[in-house]
Amino acid sequence: MSVDLYPSEFIEALNDVAKAKGMNELAEKTGIRRESLYKTLRSEKPRFDTMLKIIDGMGLQVTLTPKANHEPLAEA
Repeated sequence: MSVDLYPSEFIEALNDVAKAKGMNELAEKTGIRRESLYKTLRSEKPRFDTMLKIIDGMGLQVTLTPKANHEPLAEA
């Protein structure tokens, strides 16, 4: 199942999960200061590497899969 989200909705969802799990614990797991977590999860364009640290700290992972009916890029 695929859900189309805007980046802001994705970040907002991560923010909700982070708050539910506890920002202090997430800060400890990621090595990112709590204040920086709040700032990142309110940002319109957070850094990709920071988002990956947050996602990993939540015990989640990012998985990329090919779209159905999508032609792959030609090889060089």
